[in-house]
Amino acid sequence: MARVLIIEGKQKGDFRVVLPKGLSVGRLSTNDLALPDDQVSRQHVKLEFRGGSYWAVDLGSKNGTKVNGDFVSERELVSGDIITVGKHILRFEDETTARLELKESAPLMPGKGTIVKGLAEIELAHEVDKDTSASALEKINRTLKTLYEVGKALLSTSDLSELLNLIMDLVFKTLPAERGFLLLTDERTGELRPFLVRAGEPGYEGGITISRTITETVLRDRVSVLTADAATDPRFQSGASVFLYGIRSALCVPLWDDEDVIGVIYIDTRTQSYSFTEDELDLLTAMANQAAIGIQNARLVEKARREHEIRERLARYHSPGVVEHILKESEAQDDLLKVAEKEVTVLFSDIKGFTTLAEKLTPAEVAELLDAYFTMMTDIVFEYGGTLDKYMGDSIMALFGAPISGEDDAVRAVQAAIKMQKALSEQMESVPESERFQMRIGVNTGMVVAGNIGSPRRMDYTVIGDAVNVAQRLESIAMPGRILIGGSTFEQVKDKFLLNEIGRQRVKGKDEEVTVYEVMG
Repeated sequence: MARVLIIEGKQKGDFRVVLPKGLSVGRLSTNDLALPDDQVSRQHVKLEFRGGSYWAVDLGSKNGTKVNGDFVSERELVSGDIITVGKHILRFEDETTARLELKESAPLMPGKGTIVKGLAEIELAHEVDKDTSASALEKINRTLKTLYEVGKALLSTSDLSELLNLIMDLVFKTLPAERGFLLLTDERTGELRPFLVRAGEPGYEGGITISRTITETVLRDRVSVLTADAATDPRFQSGASVFLYGIRSALCVPLWDDEDVIGVIYIDTRTQSYSFTEDELDLLTAMANQAAIGIQNARLVEKARREHEIRERLARYHSPGVVEHILKESEAQDDLLKVAEKEVTVLFSDIKGFTTLAEKLTPAEVAELLDAYFTMMTDIVFEYGGTLDKYMGDSIMALFGAPISGEDDAVRAVQAAIKMQKALSEQMESVPESERFQMRIGVNTGMVVAGNIGSPRRMDYTVIGDAVNVAQRLESIAMPGRILIGGSTFEQVKDKFLLNEIGRQRVKGKDEEVTVYEVMG
């Protein structure tokens, strides 16, 4: 059975078994797992079993559900995934790893039935001469064939999950293992966690305890370990896990790519002692060395694919400079896009009389007109380091100072507005008079709440606040072809542009009149 373990929160250490019918999590006591937490909704999230795997499905909770730090509406779970529900942090473990733990044990000391080998000591083959025995030749051929198969597997895919399965397939095909674990260091936390498990026959619900001493020594010292007879190994004298789980013989080798040790491969048997030989220790070590290179390459491919997807998504709303800034650091996206209060200059533009114009055109012509218009205006916004917040009908909302603030945000916003009006005017000269239109723009500066805002099902970067409302109202009262700015923007740009004070104006939604200025050039 799968289970959920509470690793942070008031009920830390408690766990619940996830039955095939699922597991409901929330604040109400009627849930399968009730969490006394004011940040948890009454019915917050459910773990569902479907298609042979478990899924975390958010139930429309107020504060959302995170899996491995990301807000999700639903996400397929793999063993080791971290689920954040309010102030509680849960770890999901499937049936094959529900009792896979790293346990402290006695110091790692070579002894009876124990071999500890540095990677430099590994010998895979000897020179072939006339005195080479038939058994030695068989060993050499077997080694070369196995390493060839590993190399072929590494070239066959760049998908990490598929690659790990291929590696473990070859391990089980080559060595007499009953159970195997491929553990990798988490790229963010550096912690060792299981990525692939082969444990027992179908339906087996047992578990295994791995010595933390062995895994940490393998990682730190870059050595391979063979325990030929765990029952007589001094490392396990103080632990009941060997006898409880029936471990008799085990191998543990590092995944090493000549620069870093990125994890370990661990295999064992429960049926008999001395199941593995020193030659098999050498062979598994060589296989792991090759596998590590493939794993690192697959990780790089995944990272590049994720970055490409993030870049494409960000490029829709942010200028190239902002996108590069966000991607510069691995955690920059979360830091820059999180909700925070900041000063921003907001620009609203709108086509005057667009409804009347659209009535004269076919839907295809309207779409073509808007595509060309939005492309031109968005390029100008990006040229001046702005962020596209959204399109609303024929309107554009752009931000200057979010997510990245600058000393000249207001100046750049007005520069962009001037160029937008100029570019549209030049374009209209080549358009039939019946299809010409004008644009009005409003710009305002002030404090807003900025960040990824929305529901777990959809999060968008935007800003909320009175400064946004004023910018939109300024746009709505501007004459076609004109640019109006608010008083706060005026104070920051008055020495840069020719401005004309329009006077105090009442704008919708404001009790007090605001001083309005027109940008003349």
